[in-house]
Amino acid sequence: MNGTYFLSLLVFSPLVGILLLAFVPKTQERTIKWLGFLSTLPSLILSLFAFVQYLRGYR
Repeated sequence: MNGTYFLSLLVFSPLVGILLLAFVPKTQERTIKWLGFLSTLPSLILSLFAFVQYLRGYR
């Protein structure tokens, strides 16, 4: 994976979740919690992938 695109995905993927959360009504608390949780997963997965690649010596 190209480093530039990878870092861009890592940095900007939470913004998609933030934008989605902006349109959820305040009364739907459970939906807000799940959407917040699910919007952090891409960053977690990408950062773990970057960590593993770093440990293997891929820079």
